[in-house]
Amino acid sequence: MRLHEFLGIVNKKVISVCGCAGKTTTVNHLAEESRRAGRKTCIMTTTHYGMPDNRRAELCRSFEKTKAERIWAEENILVLGRAQAHDGILMPDAQSVEFVHDSAEAIYIEADGSRGMPIKYPLPWEPVILPETDAVLCTVGLTALDRPLEQVCHRFRAACVKMCADRDVPVDERLMAELIHMGYGRFDPIVILNQADNKALKNRGQMILSLLKSKGLREGRVVSLRSFIEGS
Repeated sequence: MRLHEFLGIVNKKVISVCGCAGKTTTVNHLAEESRRAGRKTCIMTTTHYGMPDNRRAELCRSFEKTKAERIWAEENILVLGRAQAHDGILMPDAQSVEFVHDSAEAIYIEADGSRGMPIKYPLPWEPVILPETDAVLCTVGLTALDRPLEQVCHRFRAACVKMCADRDVPVDERLMAELIHMGYGRFDPIVILNQADNKALKNRGQMILSLLKSKGLREGRVVSLRSFIEGS
């Protein structure tokens, strides 16, 4: 379970993933690692989520114990959620969430939306983190660096107001650290600075982590998830 070990979440049951630029990749890979380890694994969302491109994942629109046990007996991943158009799913009903929490051994939740942007400044009601969550991961894309805020930040208008920044200000290390801290710091997340695809981006990622740690962040990682997963 290499990604679990890298992130320090081996013994965590309910993992909520928020942020941008790697959420879905993280959820899907963690779930596949868990499935291969023989755990009863579930993927769900508190917002919206696309069905994973994995033949070992099977959709269940509401929790049915018999169907769930059959999916797990076949060593597959239970994807729990209400179907929507374009092969996506929405958050399951409250009773299904309760049932799966009692029955599954590993639950991975996509808890945020980002519209494909590398960074986000969440509104007060975002992300949607269930109280059962044992660890929160926050993914951020380093490709936002040096680009205008309005081009790379989901909810950039809210960010501009909070940061007293112009919409066309380039995102540097300090601004990225502020966006992460002010947007997601209340959840005490493990921050994943993704897209560190070269030495320069790795170094800049480490600088952002240093700034975050000065603000009280306890854990963070700088990584290229694509390279990490391809090498696993």
